[in-house]
Amino acid sequence: MESFEEYVTDKRIIECVCRKRTAEATKRHEAHHNHAISSDSEVPEAKHIVYKITPPRREWIQLGERGRYAPSARGVKQSISTADRTYRSCLWTIERDRNEGADKPYLRELNGFINEVKTRIQDPNYAISTPKTIPVFKKKKKEGPDEYKPICLFSSLYDSVIIILANRYLSKLFDRYFYEDSLAFRPKRLFHGRETTTFHHEAIQLVTDYLGRVKNRRIYVAECDMQKFYDTVDHDIVRFEYCRLLGMVREANPGVSFDAISRVFHSYLDCYTFTDNVWRKNKDFKYWKHYNIPFGKGAFGWVKDYQKRADSPRARMPKVGVPQGGALSGLIANIVINRVDEKMVRKLKPSNDLYIRYCDDMLLLSTNRKRCGQLFRLYSKEIKRAKLVPHAPMAVEFGTPKYWDTKTKSVYQWVNDDLSAGSRWIGFVGYEISRDGAVRIRKSSIKKEKRKQRRVVNDIFKLTYRKHRVNDDSLEYSYRGTLMSMAVGRATLWNYTTLKNEFCWVNGFRMLNDNPYVKTQVRDLDRCRNHVIHKSNAKLERLLSDVGGSIAKEGAGKKKNKHENDEDTEESRVKHYGLPFSYYFHYAKKLKK
Repeated sequence: MESFEEYVTDKRIIECVCRKRTAEATKRHEAHHNHAISSDSEVPEAKHIVYKITPPRREWIQLGERGRYAPSARGVKQSISTADRTYRSCLWTIERDRNEGADKPYLRELNGFINEVKTRIQDPNYAISTPKTIPVFKKKKKEGPDEYKPICLFSSLYDSVIIILANRYLSKLFDRYFYEDSLAFRPKRLFHGRETTTFHHEAIQLVTDYLGRVKNRRIYVAECDMQKFYDTVDHDIVRFEYCRLLGMVREANPGVSFDAISRVFHSYLDCYTFTDNVWRKNKDFKYWKHYNIPFGKGAFGWVKDYQKRADSPRARMPKVGVPQGGALSGLIANIVINRVDEKMVRKLKPSNDLYIRYCDDMLLLSTNRKRCGQLFRLYSKEIKRAKLVPHAPMAVEFGTPKYWDTKTKSVYQWVNDDLSAGSRWIGFVGYEISRDGAVRIRKSSIKKEKRKQRRVVNDIFKLTYRKHRVNDDSLEYSYRGTLMSMAVGRATLWNYTTLKNEFCWVNGFRMLNDNPYVKTQVRDLDRCRNHVIHKSNAKLERLLSDVGGSIAKEGAGKKKNKHENDEDTEESRVKHYGLPFSYYFHYAKKLKK
């Protein structure tokens, strides 16, 4: 086992830098996209430090077929994502220039950056800077201000790279001690006999395998979810569990120093508390004004008990909360709940019970009601000992919307038909599964995608409100293209039948099977998307900018003759939103494989 100082190599630092350069390229691409719609939308200057330590875009290697496509066993070309293309081109250019010993300004800057990262890791006085907190809309409240969630951004590239590498290193150290069916924020590993990176799909696979194992026996279910999980993680618990795990690692790797990684880890905890970095911003007028949110119309939510303690001048407030968006926060979630997993595993009977955890979401299945109740009470007890705050169990009303709104459900039966005894469907990590094995998309995920369809179009139209439009065709092309790519990724008229489409929306639910429920859901998404397009077209016909109408480029406003053949135009390819751009087609294509 290598120390953290040995783990942090030039190559790993450069890979992190290229990922950051890719993220900045995405932001600039979006800015250029907006500028193409409205001439009043400006493209910001490239001032970020990452531009100084990476090669100029014009010098990047042209990838060619070898770089632009992923290998395929069937010989079909599978295009990689735009982000991966950008990353690969930047990385290969740096590797080429370093191997050739080129004397370029960016390489001198890059070498200085690499040396500074290594120096900071070895410096006992190094401290991670406090992250910037950005309010992101979460949900609208009937009474009081709308709720926002705090997303944290580490402005220093040095801090960002060190945190990412620390997360990878600690994941490598601790992963072997985590529960196998804890699925979130895990590196690639051996999972039930196969090497893979686990996602929410594996949770559904475990449930369907369990159904096949217990067959027609009765099944009882319990679910649990946390309130404001990342905002209530107790720093003392994190430190205690970190030291316990590190003790096991030290015992297995005598002679290896873990001082540097421990300094980085504790500095990450020290740089942020929810009380200081988030909660107090609710009363900061300038903060909300900076993000164009009217003061009093938005606020960060929290657990009621912590709210009272934070607002009381006499109450002792513990240090709680980890940065949402920070690379180490997912690992911290597993560190905190690992002790709970250990207690649960000791009581499980693998042939009769199934316990799955995805970050702070828990699902428990058992063939015995009494055992299910005992296990659920044990989980609830251990979660509270970890100083986390679960949603209180509520009386479940089966077959009603309230059933789906209930976050934590104590023991109930998973049934086929008799809804008075239990529920036919259970929901977990974006899916819903019936007792007979049908898998569909969770209703909240369908609603979220529909809201996104409307929101992206509204955002595009907002770019031209009281502003100059470049031309109407650019605006129409933009919202059509955005909606199509949301649905099916990189599919085109020429490759949609053969493409192994990793970027379509339905691929985020790859455990869906053939059943009438999901067919109705996916067709509904197509109907909603088409309705949004038709309404947007009608709105565009009526829309005139308040600053003098659309500023059409030469020939842009020309109307085509209805008999004119436009079959080969780029515009016609975008306007065609049948099979290639259909949610349903790509779902049906996956079923045939």
